[in-house]
Amino acid sequence: MKLNLGSSIVALLLCGVLYAEDFTYTMHTSKIDPYVKEPILLELDINQTNHDHVLFFNFDINQSNHYHFFKSKMEESGEKHSLHIKYTYILYPLKSGDVKIAFTLIKKMTTDENIAYGFSGDRDNTKGMTTTNTRIHIPSLILHTKKLPAHTDIVGNFTLDYVLDKTSANPYAPISLNIKIEGEGYYPIIDKIISNNQSFNLFEDKPTIHFSHTLDNMTGYVLYPFALSASKDFSLDEIKIHGFDPNKDKKYILKIPKQAINITKESQALLVDKKNTPPPLGIDLHWLYDLLKIVFTFLVGYFTARTIKLSKKTTPTESNHTLLNKINTSKDAKALMRILLANGNKKYLPIIEKIEGNLYGNGKMNLKTLKREALEKMDA
Repeated sequence: MKLNLGSSIVALLLCGVLYAEDFTYTMHTSKIDPYVKEPILLELDINQTNHDHVLFFNFDINQSNHYHFFKSKMEESGEKHSLHIKYTYILYPLKSGDVKIAFTLIKKMTTDENIAYGFSGDRDNTKGMTTTNTRIHIPSLILHTKKLPAHTDIVGNFTLDYVLDKTSANPYAPISLNIKIEGEGYYPIIDKIISNNQSFNLFEDKPTIHFSHTLDNMTGYVLYPFALSASKDFSLDEIKIHGFDPNKDKKYILKIPKQAINITKESQALLVDKKNTPPPLGIDLHWLYDLLKIVFTFLVGYFTARTIKLSKKTTPTESNHTLLNKINTSKDAKALMRILLANGNKKYLPIIEKIEGNLYGNGKMNLKTLKREALEKMDA
């Protein structure tokens, strides 16, 4: 939108020259019947008429959900007792029908003596200065806002760019898609660019909004990040974004063509369990049962050995002979470990630890070798 105030007086609607105590003001708007989200230029000119005082002004548009605005510029001229100030705003109505724009204007009056010590910088810098403040009533401005054409998504002059990082991927691997809408106009925020589809998974993050103000509009871009994934081939349907340029009173369509995505079949085998009938999930408590048996056997053997040692009832020859027979007749590693635990002699601990480590580490053991090592320990 380009608004040339100097060359087209017809484009500006004069709200009227209004008189207030000590000053006059006029308000101009570029249009009173805009479309929704069409930028409107609004100007307020203030001229001081009472030259006996020093005047300052604070002016702003009141906040509302029915419109968006920003201050484009502020120009100040004249002497200390003859102030001329112009405020320029860009305003965007956000709903159709009558939109009421309300204003706040504060007149601040002071003397040359007060300003001598308090004034620094421009006339809005009144910190530390004693002033008499008066709220000035300014009639509200009514805009008769027109509806946008049906199915309009964005308002302004925008272009579209997109980056799809790949059209072939492994099953469930992420495919990045970035959509960028750039140009001049009101923020091109779209709630749903890509519709949900059962043939692929859609992931989206918050859009990145980067806009700046110009003298008569806003310019910038919005970046929409997406990620897609699927287990088999799919197609991303054509994307259409309907735009409307109120400056040209023209509709247009931004498009992303249909995209065919190939999911490679070779990698699907990596996602399938090689066992046809894997066992159902459950809690295996066999290890706990075996552990309890070993602990019980150890405790029985320990206290048995302590009892034998204290009573001195068994001679070394008889104990060695009995142990020799038990070792030779043991049927497996677990039985051999229980025999050595029951003996209670520390010299058998390396063999016990070897058996225990192999039992719970799923290692392979040679029972004959273990028996030989136990017999060698007996002779040591």
